[in-house]
Amino acid sequence: VYDSQASYFDDFVHSHPDMVVVVSAGNSGTDAENNGFVDVNSISSPGTAKNLITIGASDNERSSGGIATRTWGQVWPSDFNAAPTGTDFTSDTRQELAAFSSRGPMNDGRIKPDLVAPGTNILSVRSSLASSNGWGSYNSYYMYMGGTSMASPLSAGAAAQVRDYYLTAESHSPSAALIKATLINTAVDISGYNNTSQEAGMPIPNNHEGWGLINVGAATASGNRTFVDNTTGIGSGTASYQYTVAAGTPFKISLVWSDAPATSSSGLALVNNLNLRVTGPGGVVYLGNVFAGGWSQTGGSADAVNNVECVYVQNPAAGLWTVEVIGANIPV
Repeated sequence: VYDSQASYFDDFVHSHPDMVVVVSAGNSGTDAENNGFVDVNSISSPGTAKNLITIGASDNERSSGGIATRTWGQVWPSDFNAAPTGTDFTSDTRQELAAFSSRGPMNDGRIKPDLVAPGTNILSVRSSLASSNGWGSYNSYYMYMGGTSMASPLSAGAAAQVRDYYLTAESHSPSAALIKATLINTAVDISGYNNTSQEAGMPIPNNHEGWGLINVGAATASGNRTFVDNTTGIGSGTASYQYTVAAGTPFKISLVWSDAPATSSSGLALVNNLNLRVTGPGGVVYLGNVFAGGWSQTGGSADAVNNVECVYVQNPAAGLWTVEVIGANIPV
């Protein structure tokens, strides 16, 4: 739910637009239906906030250490006792999600988590005075640990790298929205259990991995990128941009804005509704967040729920493309 805590976080980022806040999605993922797949609707506040980067946990890839040689069913038999999740190892491939990772969507239909990052069998610091060894001891000062609380600090580090990229390579001080958009735009869809109707096997965006696995290298690579970081409002108007696109390379556009906070009783968290519309040289139109098979599709309706909208054109026609940001409803 979008509660008062989520509203407070959104208010803070809206008031401090260069402050990136990364939070864990939570560790409430279970297979209560006992069908072998993790259930949806388990992200708790403040991960339900709009302006934060909410992070779920993917598998770290590790063959030893911690609980790497154990299955989810062996570690948490009451939560995951059916295949494929119950018989899946906790750290066998980076193409899967951690079973415990909380899942979306939000009650108003927003896509969450935003992104995922490794969260199983992470080598983490350990106090020399600690009585616990977490998921397994490494030495006096390090232990193996897991959780979205491992994935979110890794993601905060990724966000810091992206901020440094813009400061040093682009001579630009980025907003939190631009950093979030960059991480989303360069993320990688993971295959999950290769079941296109279940969990991370579903194409992006989905409510298990969000927009995918963070790729720090791609997010901080120079070239083949242009950005607009606009601190002025467009009101009820339209901001239009044109780009010359070559054929054969996907054309990916991500729009993110730090929205004004909503009240916890409003039902719909979105306050200012911006719409993304992308038009190709032949007049074909794509709307934000109208996806099928991981790529944008024509038709559909404008998104009036999310403050993240993307258009990913897999095989764009060569020529001049127009990207429009439309102020559909801007009360604040």
